[in-house]
Amino acid sequence: MDILEGVVSNVSQQTKTSGSFDNRGGRISSSTNITFRVDNKPISILLHDHIDIAEGERVTVAGVQKQNILPPMR
Repeated sequence: MDILEGVVSNVSQQTKTSGSFDNRGGRISSSTNITFRVDNKPISILLHDHIDIAEGERVTVAGVQKQNILPPMR
């Protein structure tokens, strides 16, 4: 496991909403993909909840680096 501490930059958030409906009702779900850099290393998080990360904040993330991206541990 890799642990990275540093200052956040280049924050981007994208929300995806999907759902289905039929004669018995429907279902809607959404997820948020957040990408940012910590000391110039790319981080990508896919969540079903909202988090607030701002430019210049100091964070610690942990995960296993894959294809030069560090997805955090859940």
